[in-house]
Amino acid sequence: EVREDDEKWHGMKAFQYTWRAGSEFLRVVVDREAKAITAIENERWSVGSTISDAAPVAGMDHQVCWLLENKAEQEVPIYLKASGDEAVKLDAEFQQKLQGKTALEHRCDLKIGAEVPQKDKDEAANRIKTIAVVGTEAIVLETGIRVRQPLTIDLYPGALPPFVAKGQKIKAYIRLKNNLDRPIAGRLQITPSPGLTVAYQDQNQDQDHQDRDQNGHFSADARHYAGIPVTLSCDQPGVYHLDALAFYNDDESGRGGVGGDGG
Repeated sequence: EVREDDEKWHGMKAFQYTWRAGSEFLRVVVDREAKAITAIENERWSVGSTISDAAPVAGMDHQVCWLLENKAEQEVPIYLKASGDEAVKLDAEFQQKLQGKTALEHRCDLKIGAEVPQKDKDEAANRIKTIAVVGTEAIVLETGIRVRQPLTIDLYPGALPPFVAKGQKIKAYIRLKNNLDRPIAGRLQITPSPGLTVAYQDQNQDQDHQDRDQNGHFSADARHYAGIPVTLSCDQPGVYHLDALAFYNDDESGRGGVGGDGG
């Protein structure tokens, strides 16, 4: 059985490699999201970059943290220059003489716009790039960020059987994933393509309930799923498209949010 490596460094999925030669050693931490080095340590000093949440929610407040340590007796000058890519709003600069035998954490606010899309797992993650100078040695660190939308929507199961006959009915779930750290409640609006009919399984399907059939209420605990059972039927055999839009208010801030998905 092949299993995914679950090694982590400060909560981030990572690989660690160490080389030794006598009293000298070099350890590097490779961030799996960035596919690049995010921390370096040797017998004299260490420097690394982490984020408060490696899969941060778009539109929310986050922090990036640099971990610095001077293992030598003498002080050493430290300089950091960090920037984000097109999705990550970050322009940070830090300079200080770090005293001997001293460790330091430097933090900075990180801004991710609410409009930043959530990428698929096989797409490259967004990233933070840090140019670090320790004494006279310069290194480049990269920290990956797998941005999530507050709410994601998909159809479950993902691989539905095809519509092969007029009037055929298929039962499925509209699945919503709450990526926030608090519960949410809201309403789902479904827009099927022409020829496709969607009915909520716990509602009547007569004309008096037509508006309700196009709107379903949901609630989801923090970082949990909610499922809305639906029945899909078609006018003719074929392939159809389904759009879903969710409106919600979270209990903590009352901020309105929208999530969307096509399937």
